[in-house]
Amino acid sequence: MGVTTLRSNIATTPQDPTLFEGSLRFNLDPMSKREEKDLWVALQQVGMYDYVKSLPSGLDSNVATDGANLSVGQRQLLCLARALLKKCKIILMDEATASVDFETDTKIQKVTRECFQDCTVITVAHRLSTIADADMVVVMDQGRVVECGKPQDLLFQNGSHLQQMALSAGEKHLRQLQSISLGNIYEVKEDEREGEKDE
Repeated sequence: MGVTTLRSNIATTPQDPTLFEGSLRFNLDPMSKREEKDLWVALQQVGMYDYVKSLPSGLDSNVATDGANLSVGQRQLLCLARALLKKCKIILMDEATASVDFETDTKIQKVTRECFQDCTVITVAHRLSTIADADMVVVMDQGRVVECGKPQDLLFQNGSHLQQMALSAGEKHLRQLQSISLGNIYEVKEDEREGEKDE
């Protein structure tokens, strides 16, 4: 596989998502390859349809430099919509939960889980609840891999690095993460999230 083909199949969603000065339409489909209805479908999938529809100029609404006139959560959702339109197979996410409210954080996680089921999603997690139901977790310490495995195994494995990280926020937090790892993906509530420190 060539580098160009590889890059075209990778979408990145950094903590501070990148948007360009121009229209929403341009930011979603820079090469103008998709029909307008496809843009609206992607916006519907990421939960931005109503917001964009409410704007006087809709898809032609202006985006300021670096997306300064949008919230971090909105920028990240638009980046996810762009990835959907590109039909990327690999999604690299640097989680932005420290910068978004609970409702937006929940929406981002829901979109990631439901819209990218057939993709490889690599997440740099700052909250363990984000990756507690992942297929594989890699724990790193000072740039070195110290542990890897399925979260449902590691969270129940006494003494594992992942379990110890979870326990640092308390027994209740560990139980919540164990529950999420077993399929209860919306276990963490807003008041509980406030107590979940960045890992």
